[in-house]
Amino acid sequence: VSKRSNTTYDRATLSGAIRDADLRVLLMSLVHQTGDTRWLEPPYTPCRDVRLIADPSAGLPEAVQSDLRAHAIDVFSQSSSGPVITNPDDSLMIRMMSACLGEAVPPEYAPAMRDELGFTDRDIHWSKPPEKAELAGRDVLIVGAGVNGIVLGAKLGQLGIGYTIVEKNKDVGGTWLENSYPGCGVDTPNHAYSLSFGQRYRWSRYFSLRDEIQDYLECCATEFGVRSHIRFQTALTGTHWIESDRCWESELEGPNGKERFRSGFLVSAIGQFNQPRKPTIPGCETFQGEAFHSAHWPAELDLTNQRVSIIGTGASAMQIVPSIAKQVESLTIYQRTPQWVRPIPGYSESIPQGAQWLLEKLPYYVEWFRFTMLWRYGDGLLPYLRKDPDWPYPERALNRVNDKHRQEMVDFMSDQLQDHPDLAARSLPDYPAYGKRILLDNGWYRALTLPQVHLITDPINHITASGILTTDNVHRSTDVLIYAIGFEMMQMASRL
Repeated sequence: VSKRSNTTYDRATLSGAIRDADLRVLLMSLVHQTGDTRWLEPPYTPCRDVRLIADPSAGLPEAVQSDLRAHAIDVFSQSSSGPVITNPDDSLMIRMMSACLGEAVPPEYAPAMRDELGFTDRDIHWSKPPEKAELAGRDVLIVGAGVNGIVLGAKLGQLGIGYTIVEKNKDVGGTWLENSYPGCGVDTPNHAYSLSFGQRYRWSRYFSLRDEIQDYLECCATEFGVRSHIRFQTALTGTHWIESDRCWESELEGPNGKERFRSGFLVSAIGQFNQPRKPTIPGCETFQGEAFHSAHWPAELDLTNQRVSIIGTGASAMQIVPSIAKQVESLTIYQRTPQWVRPIPGYSESIPQGAQWLLEKLPYYVEWFRFTMLWRYGDGLLPYLRKDPDWPYPERALNRVNDKHRQEMVDFMSDQLQDHPDLAARSLPDYPAYGKRILLDNGWYRALTLPQVHLITDPINHITASGILTTDNVHRSTDVLIYAIGFEMMQMASRL
């Protein structure tokens, strides 16, 4: 359904859906639909709520909530010519953003957010459409059919520019296709993580697991006409520029063997998480059990009653550990650096059916819901990341509010580990909050308290045929060794 649609909705269906509405978002839809800015004024002004999944009541009194819902049902169940406001000017945009969040948004954000939410056309258009002959020899060869490749293909297709994508795997998705470890999923809310021009997918959760993200990317590749341009199980093995013909000649290897392929342009869409980091720990090649990087999780692996060791405590480990802890005989975690962990109420919850309907159908609802996610997870945090030169405790925080966030995470950790002071001491980072990427709690601290789970902070000396020896001269035997040690993020060009 287009956000500019003049569709009317069944009153009973609308009434049921609006019971699940985020009222701050519903207010913005009303402003678009009616052009009436009274919805931005008291008594309808939402209270500020910095939680990522905020209280859908927006902190409004019950009587105001009822009045707002009743008006929304009346407005959207009556026939109209469509929304009165489709592209708010900068002044109105700032008013709407500030009212939606319950806080003042700096005016410089208006143009950027109008673009991000699709109120202005961000696409490139020809001032004069070229003739086919003018585009001859201008085809683009794209390496990789992950998110980057899908997006570039979609936009080239809109312009009528020919392109071919080569993808070494059997399907699109890149990182999401390759990573299938237990608990794998996003730690950014779906509606902020997904494409700005691909917002009509019916997500089942606010933070989806890997299979749903993969399905979303497959749907995008089909919907935007990209799939038919992809040559799967095909790799770029070499390329060189032919100056006389002004083109790239690339060597491809696929199911039918090797071939040469010419293109006017060559683009690498290989992402940062494409190449798992190889372990360099002494002795890793001598281990006789099952050993693998978390990105190469064996499909048929059964960890029941196994002694498992995992090296690393980053984002992947934080999802894996709670997912496998209760099925193993023992789980030993080797930690180099503790992480700041943020609790997110609603992290694993499903999106209510009514809210799903609103996100899919109601004009401008999904755009403004996306805005709340983008702000709370992104630029809304910016003031907490700026270093205050006059702050007296730089060893623990960047500024006063950053210190407050730090204390909130310390309090959460202390509550989760209240009977385990030794674990709490080993889990406390020695750098300010947001100094590294914040991780979201997925049951991490609770998993650490299980009797079969052991957190080791002594450095690893070397790996043996049967386990791991740490620098305190303790050897711990293991059946399965998981490397959750990240990716070669800065070596993208070297993979061409």
